[in-house]
Amino acid sequence: MNKMKIFSSYATLLATVLCLAASPARGAAGYAIVKKVVGTVTYTGVTGSGAVTAGSALPGGSVITTGANSYADLDLGANGDALRIEADSRVTLDTLTLTRRGSRVSQAQTELSVQRGSVVANVVRKLSRSSRYRIHTPNGIAGIRGTSFRIGVNNTTVVEGTISFTRTTGGGVQTISAGQTLVGSQIQSAGDIQSVANVAIQCTAHTQNAQAVADSVTKFASAIAQNAASTAAGAGQSASDSASASAEAAVNALVGALQSAAGSAPADIQAQVAAAVQIVATRVATITATAAANGAANAVLGTGGTKAEAEAAASSAAQKSGATPEQASQIANQSINPPAQQPADGGTQPGNPTNSDSNSQNDNNSTVSPVAP
Repeated sequence: MNKMKIFSSYATLLATVLCLAASPARGAAGYAIVKKVVGTVTYTGVTGSGAVTAGSALPGGSVITTGANSYADLDLGANGDALRIEADSRVTLDTLTLTRRGSRVSQAQTELSVQRGSVVANVVRKLSRSSRYRIHTPNGIAGIRGTSFRIGVNNTTVVEGTISFTRTTGGGVQTISAGQTLVGSQIQSAGDIQSVANVAIQCTAHTQNAQAVADSVTKFASAIAQNAASTAAGAGQSASDSASASAEAAVNALVGALQSAAGSAPADIQAQVAAAVQIVATRVATITATAAANGAANAVLGTGGTKAEAEAAASSAAQKSGATPEQASQIANQSINPPAQQPADGGTQPGNPTNSDSNSQNDNNSTVSPVAP
């Protein structure tokens, strides 16, 4: 009899587990959390209209307007992480939805429209294959993955990653890579991506946890170093020398931007931004050497060099940035063979703590009701 009871209990438990595993995905509305507001920022939407204030939540359908010398930093959570709506802009949060399986986000759908002005964004977490993040402008639609960029009405600049831009008229898809700007229908060298990176790192500091900020500093500096090293390699100059010098300058500029962000952070996120400044400050040497190595390796590979040549250039750049030979060898190996990044699903990701962390990133948890500003 006892065996029968045990078997029955086991069968019931197994059936429950199988039922949960087979439960259909469920959709939920996402929202944007306002982290910082400077100047005059207003909204209109289903909840009404008024001034945008820090700490409020904006649901899909909200239209955000910024005045002169004004901006708003938003945390889109699993819908795209950090977003700054820049001065003199009008942006609509057309769609912010999430699909969950159990407690995990399996798909995010994000659609924004820039009717005036520009936005700067940093997608910290890699989106799943089935997720979609698109920004509409009068000239076309930008398809976003794990990328940092500025998108305006008339131009698009990519700091890190790539963007696929589908034109409204004429058709065709253009790919904009790191260090490039799309102006009208022409892709050209961005010239100065440091200023966009500085804005992106400040927005990231206001909206994300300290580890995500440190990782972003490394990515941005790597992209800037690669851009400079590629130019040098194309001109027959040393990629490692250029990568080392540009990585150091980029990291210094990003640290300065972070310190500026900490000095003006609202009270409720001061500790979060201060933590980001501290973690980056303690890792400046490693971040600089890693960025130099990444930049040199990718520049060599991008100009037709072999993997061995890229690793040698990476090691040389890391040493010129202060790494010991042993450290440089390890950094160079990681530059050539980076660990795979898993898609964001609302769970714990490298650099993205669980929601119990005091500095955790908003995953647009549908159990929290959006609140009008």
